[in-house]
Amino acid sequence: MKKNEMDRIFSLLLYVLISCILVTCSFSPKLIEEPIISPDMPANDYIFGPLEVSISCPTEGTKIRYTINGGSPTKDTGILYTGPFIITKPSSICAIAYDEKTVSGMSSKYYFVVKKIPDPQFNLSEGIYSGTQSIEISNDAGGLVWIMYTLDGTTPSKKHGFVYTEPIEITKTTTIRAIALFKDGVQNLPPNDEGYGGKSDFVSVRYEIQGSISSPVYSLESDEYSTPQLLTISCPTPGATIRYTVDGTDPSCEHGELYNNPINITYSHPVKAIAYIGSETSQIAGTAYWIKGPSGGIVFYSKEVPSDGWQYLEGCMYTGSERPIWGNVGETVGTESSIGSGLQNTDKIVNQFTNINTVAKLCKDLSYNGYDDWFLPSIGELTTFFTNVCEYTMENNYPGIIWSSTEYDMTYAETVLFSEPRACVTGLNKTWNTWARILLVHEY
Repeated sequence: MKKNEMDRIFSLLLYVLISCILVTCSFSPKLIEEPIISPDMPANDYIFGPLEVSISCPTEGTKIRYTINGGSPTKDTGILYTGPFIITKPSSICAIAYDEKTVSGMSSKYYFVVKKIPDPQFNLSEGIYSGTQSIEISNDAGGLVWIMYTLDGTTPSKKHGFVYTEPIEITKTTTIRAIALFKDGVQNLPPNDEGYGGKSDFVSVRYEIQGSISSPVYSLESDEYSTPQLLTISCPTPGATIRYTVDGTDPSCEHGELYNNPINITYSHPVKAIAYIGSETSQIAGTAYWIKGPSGGIVFYSKEVPSDGWQYLEGCMYTGSERPIWGNVGETVGTESSIGSGLQNTDKIVNQFTNINTVAKLCKDLSYNGYDDWFLPSIGELTTFFTNVCEYTMENNYPGIIWSSTEYDMTYAETVLFSEPRACVTGLNKTWNTWARILLVHEY
């Protein structure tokens, strides 16, 4: 075949190839990007409605259809988007963008929109009264909601306080603090039949009963502090003596430390105080303080004086994704349960299970928040953390089952269920790692 004939054939084939490419491109539909649903908010957090939702598509010249019930929209079904819209209940928004030839992929977003639970209502306004008073508390939220209250000024929660079931009889000057919340205290429940969810704001009222001894008054608000604080306690009633406790027990005329000087708050714990003259006492007044440590965690324990190179214990939740096992079933390590034994327990576990990535090894090897001396707390340290840090706070920052470094037997390690009204010590199979979380502790 002559060269010029080969050139003509090659040119013809090239022409056909280019033509095919051009035809293919001209008939290929353009790609349409998925719609963007706004606002961008956490899917499992309560949103107190109403909420305005908008949808847009980066691809020009497209239309949008959407649903609010989780159904899949098409070019012919769903609501045609014309502008921002309002939702007032939990809604699953699904949206597509389309033109005459092409449909985008579907985007979706769930908004947990509820009505905020109304604040508790008191039948009697705060003020000065004489004699016994009967206090009623109500709430209009309907089913699944209960009212928790305290009489000592501390923060009520699922874990702390009393469930309101009948009128409260008060004979002494008293501060009642109340909140309405879902009965099991879990944040992310579906709303009740009336559409309410979450929790109400706190409501605090003070009833001063004439002739009674006033409750003690604290110089500091219950809060989290970055440095140790000096706390003073006083009583408006002249001649009254004050006793206080820092271990969560109720003080009385015979129980608790006599208050003479300001209290140095160097670690997190509750404070309860009572004032009395003779055998007549005030209502107990309570509060709680949380002191942050050098790593940004919470200081939850202090020795009276430093020893063995440390005085304080600081704890913070591990936020990584790793969930190692505790150890092997059928082996014992010989751990202890007392405060101060967590570090030794951790070393024992690591040394025994050398070929396993245990939760103790994770703690020991971890460099976290600028520190690398973390260990797995003993059960005594873990329950102390709950009592001093968790019991008097409304926020559930430490939910679920938490590992300790104390074993129960050859099969189970001791854990604390932090969502209970009190620290519930339980056991968990040493090889189960799905449920348990990790509290990191270090000494300083």
